[in-house]
Amino acid sequence: MITQLRKVTGGRSIKLNVEGRHLNRSAEEDRRALEMNVERSMKAMLNLLSPAIESGEHDDAMIQLGASAALFVEPLSKHEVQALACALYMENERQALSYHDVLRLTDRFSGKAMNITMVYKTIERLLDRGFLTQVEGEADRSRRYQIHGQGREAFRMAVLNSRILASAPSPAAA
Repeated sequence: MITQLRKVTGGRSIKLNVEGRHLNRSAEEDRRALEMNVERSMKAMLNLLSPAIESGEHDDAMIQLGASAALFVEPLSKHEVQALACALYMENERQALSYHDVLRLTDRFSGKAMNITMVYKTIERLLDRGFLTQVEGEADRSRRYQIHGQGREAFRMAVLNSRILASAPSPAAA
């Protein structure tokens, strides 16, 4: 437990933290604060990347990467991004991801649950790409997964890419 003293009008108060959570804040307030921090971080990252994105400095290398079938890797699909978002959400809840979690969370956040067949196929693709790993010791019937570091980075880049495309004056394909 960490105690921090801070000055308040006319005296001192004690602010208690338990595992990074303020005792006087609800879980919902913690979640909102985390979401605001993530949004702020993503905006800062986008601001750092914007000069490189807008300049023609690396166009030759990008042309070679984009035009070469051997070097170009397909971006994440909408379902893969949603499944990775669910995995990150569950990680923030200190739990591993299950098929049921993807159904529940996609319904909660988008208003429509992902098709169960699509959940299975998406998780298999993410496992094949190395973006998710199966948690050891879980039975086949109740498989659980966690996001891998590369999955986290791929998710962040996909979200940044979607924000750039969303700010374009007309619809564009990624």
